Amino acid sequence: MLKAKLREPFKVVRQQSKKVQSNVFISFSDIDWTDFLRLSINSLKDEFTLLITTDPWSFTVKSANMRDDIAQAGLNNEFEALAAKFDNLQIKYPDYVFRYPGISSSGIAQKKWHVPHLTFETKFINPQDILDPERLTTLADFITDFMQGVAEITKLAAMYNERVK
Repeated sequence: MLKAKLREPFKVVRQQSKKVQSNVFISFSDIDWTDFLRLSINSLKDEFTLLITTDPWSFTVKSANMRDDIAQAGLNNEFEALAAKFDNLQIKYPDYVFRYPGISSSGIAQKKWHVPHLTFETKFINPQDILDPERLTTLADFITDFMQGVAEITKLAAMYNERVK
């Protein structure tokens, strides 16, 4: 279903790892561990949560605050426009909500990279609900739009990293 919905810059969709345990990694690239996302399901009492996550190691660290670094590079307007696109995913797909407060929430990897927390979640009661054809279609549409946003983060990060070399 995802393959039929692919849009540029993504040309492939494939399982990233050889086995599935608690996470499913889906790659949108022929190059391992680039342009990928992780799907996982958590359960708590009578409720299940599907997490859709990717952690792009995007922006070179200049300070402890990603948003400040981006503003210092003169890309604040571009970042805010991109953040709004991710926020709008919650409007377009009301069952999918940010787990963390938007793309301005981030961590730091290897003391070199700001890593935006790009995690959305959707909840359901019955495990079989995830297999409902309408729900699967919505999930595929959401993932397609989500990955378009990830591609835009990659472009913005390239601009930012070029400016702060």
